[in-house]
Amino acid sequence: MTTIKTPIQKIEANNVDEKIENALKKATNEGNAYTILGLMIDIFGVKEKDIHNKSFSDWPGDLPTLYSRINRKLNKLNKEKKVEKQKYGKAYHYWWK
Repeated sequence: MTTIKTPIQKIEANNVDEKIENALKKATNEGNAYTILGLMIDIFGVKEKDIHNKSFSDWPGDLPTLYSRINRKLNKLNKEKKVEKQKYGKAYHYWWK
């Protein structure tokens, strides 16, 4: 099916980049950092049981795509020196500079 038109509010509400930046800024102000999975759960409403200890191929729907979009955005922000990235435990954590 070809999409002819989409409500602007729906497009704006699905802005992954903006949601990530706002979440990192807020978390940093509170003295916290996020992992990619943490962003998926807290910001995008993903259920932990759907992704915890599962391979990408077992994730439902478009969750692997969401993970990749978040990862690309975080890497871009890190290259732009807008976020800090540090490994803690088994995962990388990100926070706003």
